[in-house]
Amino acid sequence: MGHRGDNANSLYRSNSFSSLGPGRSQLQSFRSVHFNAQQRRFDLLCRTCQYSFRVDEHGWLEHLYWGVRLQPDDDLDFLRHTNISLPFDPIPEKAETFKPHIFVVSDILKRQSRDSNRNTWKAATMMQRHHYNEEASRLENACWRLLAMKQRRLLREREMAEGEGPQMNTTAFIPMTEDERALLFEEAVAKLMNDIADTRLKAASAKKDAWEVREPGAVKQQGEEQTSMSRIPPGLERVGRNTKLLEFSDYGTGDYRIPSFRVMYADGSHISPMLYKTHRVMLGVVPMGCGMPIVGDEFSVQTDAATLIVTLADPFTDLEVDLHYTVYEDFDIIVRRTVIRNKAPRGAGGVTVLKLASATVDFESDAYHFLHLPGEWAAERQVTVQPIVEGYRGVDSRRGTSSHQHNPFAVIARGDTPPEEDRGEVYGFALMYSGNHRIEVEKTETGRVRLNIGINPDHFSWSLASGGSLESPECIMAYSSDGLTYMSQQLHKLIRTHVIPQEFRGNWVCPILLNTWEAFYFQQTHDNIMQIAKEAKEIGVELLVVDDGWFGRRDDEYTSLGDWDVDFRKLPKGLKALVDEVNGLGLKFGIWVEPEMISVQSKLYEAKPEWALGQAGKSRSEGRNQLVLDFTRKDVRDYIYRKLEAILMSANIEYVKWDCNRHLTEVYSRQLSPAKQGEVFHRYVLGVYEVFRMLRARFPHVIIENCAGGGGRFDVAMLKYSPQIWCSDNTDALSRIRIQYGTSLAYPISAIGSHVSTVPNHQTFRHTPLKTRFVVALCGTFGYELDLTKEISAVEKEQLKAMNRLRTRLAPIIFQGDFYRLWNPFDSSSSVAAWMFVTPDRLKALVFAFISFKKSPGRYLPRLRLRGLDPDEKYTVSELVPTTIRRITSVQFAEDPHRPVYQFGKPTIEISGKALLNCGLPIKLEFDGDSCLFEITAHTHIASTQVVLPPGGASSPVLNKRKSRDGPGTTLLALLEEQEIPRSVSSRAVV
Repeated sequence: MGHRGDNANSLYRSNSFSSLGPGRSQLQSFRSVHFNAQQRRFDLLCRTCQYSFRVDEHGWLEHLYWGVRLQPDDDLDFLRHTNISLPFDPIPEKAETFKPHIFVVSDILKRQSRDSNRNTWKAATMMQRHHYNEEASRLENACWRLLAMKQRRLLREREMAEGEGPQMNTTAFIPMTEDERALLFEEAVAKLMNDIADTRLKAASAKKDAWEVREPGAVKQQGEEQTSMSRIPPGLERVGRNTKLLEFSDYGTGDYRIPSFRVMYADGSHISPMLYKTHRVMLGVVPMGCGMPIVGDEFSVQTDAATLIVTLADPFTDLEVDLHYTVYEDFDIIVRRTVIRNKAPRGAGGVTVLKLASATVDFESDAYHFLHLPGEWAAERQVTVQPIVEGYRGVDSRRGTSSHQHNPFAVIARGDTPPEEDRGEVYGFALMYSGNHRIEVEKTETGRVRLNIGINPDHFSWSLASGGSLESPECIMAYSSDGLTYMSQQLHKLIRTHVIPQEFRGNWVCPILLNTWEAFYFQQTHDNIMQIAKEAKEIGVELLVVDDGWFGRRDDEYTSLGDWDVDFRKLPKGLKALVDEVNGLGLKFGIWVEPEMISVQSKLYEAKPEWALGQAGKSRSEGRNQLVLDFTRKDVRDYIYRKLEAILMSANIEYVKWDCNRHLTEVYSRQLSPAKQGEVFHRYVLGVYEVFRMLRARFPHVIIENCAGGGGRFDVAMLKYSPQIWCSDNTDALSRIRIQYGTSLAYPISAIGSHVSTVPNHQTFRHTPLKTRFVVALCGTFGYELDLTKEISAVEKEQLKAMNRLRTRLAPIIFQGDFYRLWNPFDSSSSVAAWMFVTPDRLKALVFAFISFKKSPGRYLPRLRLRGLDPDEKYTVSELVPTTIRRITSVQFAEDPHRPVYQFGKPTIEISGKALLNCGLPIKLEFDGDSCLFEITAHTHIASTQVVLPPGGASSPVLNKRKSRDGPGTTLLALLEEQEIPRSVSSRAVV
C-alpha cells in the first residue's frame, strides 16, 4: 500500500500480539498510534482527543471510546462490561475464543512447501513478521518442536538400524524431501489441532457447570436451566454482534443494524464474517491506488501524521478488508477509509461488492442530534438539526455529483438539545467524494446509534476479480468537546493546510475578480470584454474572467458544448490577442469551461454520439439542453484533457472556472460490459478526478474554481484540485448569508466563492444595499458579477474603489483567521446573523452582523458577545462601513449620505477583551438588509506598529489622516474622503 522508498524500515512498523516477548513492554507506540498487545487495544491519540477500539475474544473490532484524551495508564477494558445479550440476538457458535491461528496454518504449510531450502529459524522469523498474535506464534513454535522431535526419532531409528548407535549430535537433521518435510509438518499441525478439539469436547461434555457461580454448599436441582445472568462471571457474557459497538460490521452474521459492507459471491451468498488478521502502522499518509484524492500530500512523508491499517479477513474465503485510520497530531481529526480485496487464486471466481462504507462509528446509548446540510439550486447547504430517534435516517445523493440537495457532511451531537457553538460534544463527518454518497444513521432499541458514511449503495456494484481491490473515499472525522465552532475551525485548518493545492496555501489570497456572465451572458465579444476590462482595472479588479459564450457557435444554451475552439465571430483576433490586451491593462485573465458536457448540436456529438452517457435505442433526458459525456471512457478523458491543455497553452490564462450544469441520467456506458454497469457512477467520478489531476500537474499555478450549477459539487474532494468553489448561483446577499453560514460548518471561508452582484438581483429580484452586498461578499473569495459599463455612476465607482482597497487590507484576516459563528440565521426566532474572524495571535479581529428581515421595529437585538479575544487585552473597536440612515423623529427614518451614523455614536471605542466577551456590543440593525462591520485591534498590536508623531502632535491633520488609513481605526469613510466624494457608502440600493 503506497511507496515507502529506500527508508521504508524507518517509516513503517508492523505490530502483532506475538511480537512482545518476555522483558518487552506491553505497549507499542508509533507517534500518535498506540497498541496495547496485552489488551489487544488500539489508542489513536489526537491533539486533545482519543479514539480507542480493541480486538475482542471473537476477533471482532469492538469500539470503546471517542472523546477527550484520557490518562495514559487508564485501563479501558472495563468498558466492554456494558455489553449484554438480548433475547433473540444471535450468539457466536460455542462462544469460541478468537483463534487467529485459523488464518495462518495454511500459510505456514504453503510457506514450508515453497521455502524448503530455508533454515527453520528463518521460516519462523518470516511467520512472525507476517502474522501477529500469540496463539499463532505458540502454534507455530509447537509445530516446529514436534517436527524436530520427529526428525530426531527418525534419525535415531536409522542409526540403530545401521548399527552405529546413538550419536552425540542430537540436533542434526536428516535429509528430507520437500514432500516428506511438508507431510511431517502437516502431521504436527494436525496433532495440535486435535489436541485443541479434544479440549473443547471435554469442556462441552461438562455442559454449563464450569460457568456456574454458586454459593458454597448449593446443590443444582434436577431440571434446573442455566438462565440467570448472575451465574455468568462478569466479562464472559456470550454477546453477539447486534448489541456491540463495532468498528466494522458485516452482513448476515447476527448484526441486524445497517452493515458497513455487503458482497455477493458467485454462489449467491452474501455472508462474509470479518475477523481480525493483522495490523501495521506507517508514518504519513497512504496514497490511493485508484487515484482518488486524499487528505495530505501523497508523494512526501508527512511527519505530523501516522496511519494505522487493520486487516480483517473472512476465514472461509479469500476476502480481506483494510481499515485505514490516519491520525493528525496537531488536529482532533482522524481520516478513515476502507479497502476490500479479493485474494482468491486466479480462476477461483470473482466477488461483487454491493456496499462499502468509508467509516462506521457506533455511539453508546445516549441522547443525540443529527445535523446535516440539505438544500436546492440557489439555496444550498441549509442547516437542519433533528433529534435522533429509534429507527433509520439517511441522506444521500443519487445524481452523480455531491449535489445541491444533500452535502456530504453531517454532525452527530450528544445531548438533549441541539448542538451549540461553544459547548457540548460534537462529531463531524466530511466525506471526500464528489459523486453519489450516503450518510445513514440508525438508533436501535438499545439506545445505541450507528453512523455509516460512504458511496451510495443504490445503483452501485463493483466486480472484484482475483487479485482485485476497491478503495472507498476518505472520510474526515472531527471531534470537539467545545461545540461546533472548534469542530469547524479544525476542519477549516486541515483543508487549508493539507487539502487544497500547495501553491494556494499559507498566506495566499485569491485575486479580486470580475466575472462577465451577468454582464453579457452569451454575448462575450472582444469589444464588450475589453470595455468592461478597462472599467474593472480602474476600480481595482485584478482578474477578468470570460464566462460562457466564447467558443464554438455558443449563442445560447442549445449548442457547442464539446467544441472547445474559439468562436472567431465574437473574438475575431483570437483568444491570445484578447488575453494579451487584457494583460496589457495589468489584469490577469480567466476563462469558463464545462468539460463534462456535450450539446446535441455540436460537431463532437455528430462525430461521437456514443461518447454521451445513455443506452442506444432508449430515450434520454436532457438537462439545460445538454447531455453528459461518458468520463468512464479513456478516449473521452484524453480528448477533453487535450482540448483544455491546448486552451491553456494558447495564451497566458491564469484561472479556469470548471462548470457542471446538470446531473447524470440514463447512466449507461456503451464501452463497459453489462456486468459492470453498476460501476459507471463511480468510474465517472474517478474519470473527472483524473482530468483534474492531469491539469494540476501540467498547470500547477492556474487557479481552478470548481462550479456545478453553483454549489452542486461543494465537497472536500474538489478542494484537492481547486482552492475555491462557487458557493451558489444565487448572488443575492441576503440569501447568501444563510448559504455561506451553512457552508462554514465544514468548509473554510477562503474556499467560498462570493461576489457583489447588481440590483435588482438576477435570481431573487431583490434590492439590497451596496454596503451589505459588499460585507457579505467579503466573507469569501470576493469579486463582482455586474456590468461596470452601464450599471454604476461615477460616485458608485469611487465607492467600489474604496471597497477593493479595504478588501485587500482585510483579506489576510478573513483567509487565515479563526472563524466564529455568533448569531444563527437558521434560528426560527430571529432573522439576524453574525460571525467574526480572529487572528491566531488574538491581536486583530473582524466582526460582521446582518439582518434579513426586520420583524418588529421596536424589538431590540441582544448584545453581540464576541469570542476568541484575549480577556486581558485592551482593544480598539472601529466601525468600517457605517450606515447613512438615521432616525429623524420617533416614527420616521431618512437618509443623509453625507452624515454617517455610527453604532456607538463615534467611529471608535476602546474597551477590554473581557468586556467584549462578556458584555458584548449593542448592535442596532434598523431596516431590512442592514449590516455592520467592525475591526478590532489590540493595543499591543498598535504599540508594535507605532510611528513617530509628525509636527503638530496628535491633533495634526496629517496624523489624523494617517491613523485612519494605516491604524486600527481605518474606515471606509476615511478612504472615501481621500477621493473627495460623499463621506460614506450609501445605504440605498444602488448599482
